[in-house]
Amino acid sequence: MRVVGGSSVIVSADTRAPSVDTPAQPNHIVQFYEDDSYLCDSVAHFIAVGLANGESVCVIATAEHREAFAARLARRGFSVDDAQARGQLVWLDAREMLAKFLVEDLPDWTLFSGIFGGIIDESRRREPLTCVRAYGEMVDVLWRAGNKQAALRLEAMWNELARGRSLSLLCAYVMGNFYRSGDAESFGWQGGQRGRKTLLEAGAGLRRCSRRREQRDQQNGISDQAAADRALDIPN
Repeated sequence: MRVVGGSSVIVSADTRAPSVDTPAQPNHIVQFYEDDSYLCDSVAHFIAVGLANGESVCVIATAEHREAFAARLARRGFSVDDAQARGQLVWLDAREMLAKFLVEDLPDWTLFSGIFGGIIDESRRREPLTCVRAYGEMVDVLWRAGNKQAALRLEAMWNELARGRSLSLLCAYVMGNFYRSGDAESFGWQGGQRGRKTLLEAGAGLRRCSRRREQRDQQNGISDQAAADRALDIPN
């Protein structure tokens, strides 16, 4: 994990890095991943550390991922139901929440900020001396669905929502979504100068990952076109 240019945006290869084990600080952690199981392990750790530290935690993820997170948390002695019952954990479905603030397939700021600003502010009232941890997959859901304009706008909205709030936000993006270099530039630009600084590190990580993928594909005899089709979910 690396703090870029002294800013609060962190480009992370591992959410289990030591800085995540400490009490949460206001920041925006960007997690790129290739392996779904690895992501679930990392996010479950992020959640578990927050629960153990007495922090409020908000999770907005797909049903499949929430099930996987819950199973991993249970193995570590944390009950999602118990955490929700005592008000420490907010557990939301990414697709259901998107439906609440998308207007003509684009996120509406008033609706979005009303929902999630309210959740964060209420969590802060419960534990005013701690930072709220939040993990979200809604941007990735939009990007995977091909709605890039909405994904970029929502990413910018999260950055705006975090201004002036004690929020540690973790977002995850599957590497296959960034197979083309222009995609990385599109996301890295969000958030103004801070985002452009982040892009320098994110782009380097993406290029390293792409090179590793190309090497594996060559070893497995996969053509460049087949690899590109696979990344875009195009059947052969």
